Amino acid sequence: MKETQYDAEITELEDNIKVLTQKLYGLKQKRAEETCEFQVGDKVVDIRGRVGEVEKVWASYDDADVFIRLYKKDGSRGLRSTEAYSWDKWEKSVRQELPI
Repeated sequence: MKETQYDAEITELEDNIKVLTQKLYGLKQKRAEETCEFQVGDKVVDIRGRVGEVEKVWASYDDADVFIRLYKKDGSRGLRSTEAYSWDKWEKSVRQELPI
């Protein structure tokens, strides 16, 4: 493509967008971590009786997404991870020190 008089300004604006996007993401992540009812490491249980541990709190579009590592029936950490959807009604477990 042939260089134009606009190229320098376009490049500068693109660089500014990258910097602002990174700053915005960082602030959204901090907000998600501070406002989320769960923290990484919390033991949680849902209405179906599934037990897990909060693995990650992730900034989403306007809120926080929570990812939970489910425990196996024998009490060990499983390989499955799930997102904490509101309809599953995840709550902090009373027994934070035990997997189940």
